[in-house]
Amino acid sequence: IVLCGTSYLVISFIEHGKLVPLEINHTPQAYLYSLLFITIGSFGEEIGWRGFMLPQLLKKYSLIISSIIIGIFWGLWHLNLQFGIGLFIIYISMVIDFSFIMSWLYVKTKGNILASVILHTSINMCSLIFFEKIAICISSSHSLLLLYVINTCVFAIPCAFIVRKMYKQNN
Repeated sequence: IVLCGTSYLVISFIEHGKLVPLEINHTPQAYLYSLLFITIGSFGEEIGWRGFMLPQLLKKYSLIISSIIIGIFWGLWHLNLQFGIGLFIIYISMVIDFSFIMSWLYVKTKGNILASVILHTSINMCSLIFFEKIAICISSSHSLLLLYVINTCVFAIPCAFIVRKMYKQNN
């Protein structure tokens, strides 16, 4: 929530020069349905990414390499080239950030997939609440590019600490 909120503040000030209030566009019931469906989707993805793929990759690769591979596949899973390959590459780098964080969490919780599901669901719900207008009402790739770049940079901060810990554990 803090990282998505920080991204929202940065985008708000860059795009509008001031804090733009969040728009609540749905009923509480609609948000609850969204939470339910996002949780189900997150659970399904995390069974594949962290529950199956990560343990298999860890047999051959380090946690760092495994997280990168999962991030690339995860980004391809959400393949959207509507705004071009450049924007998609930035999206992949954002997803790789998420992959480092979630893979590290999965390992630190001794393979507890629920922790990854909760984090995945939290990121998706925060995206819905903070960035729905940007993600759904896109008229150009500029807003989406800004969103991906800022999210990549904001999430890179905890990601850098996690990668550092991963590197120290490998050496």
